[in-house]
Amino acid sequence: VHLRSPEVAKQLWCAAGRTLSPDVAPAFNRLLMRAGADVSNASDASKLVTKRDRPFVGDADARTCDPRATQATISYSYPSGHAALGVIWGEIAAEVVPGRARELRALGAEFGDNRIICGVHYPSDIAAGRQMAAAMLRQMRANPAFRADVEAAKAEAAKAAPLDCAQAARSPDRSE
Repeated sequence: VHLRSPEVAKQLWCAAGRTLSPDVAPAFNRLLMRAGADVSNASDASKLVTKRDRPFVGDADARTCDPRATQATISYSYPSGHAALGVIWGEIAAEVVPGRARELRALGAEFGDNRIICGVHYPSDIAAGRQMAAAMLRQMRANPAFRADVEAAKAEAAKAAPLDCAQAARSPDRSE
């Protein structure tokens, strides 16, 4: 899962039941991008301390489902930045679209679960990433500026067009 891919954005919008593109919901997208930078900085710094290799390192026969995961270019494994970011994005989105909190949190959890399934993290990497996210969320929520940004994002989401991805998936493509 390349978290900055358009596919991940679409999954997030589907879970939210709203089109939350940057042009429609700039405050929401700024929240996600700032959180992404914060998670990246925290997880990268932690990885340099622990220096835990990925599960596939040193195993010539190991396979992953992440095409970017190679022995030569991959970062350390612990804690999982994907798991941390999934939790934080899921929680932020749940605050912005509370009626879809279950779906949004589930999607966030999938980001970490996927990393185990794909063979690029150990379960303890995911658990540590999720714990890191919980600590970061406590700090973020204590910040009045963050709370104001969430309120602005809620207002954007309330005005955003509804999105029914299940309906779109059932409908045949009529563009051909």
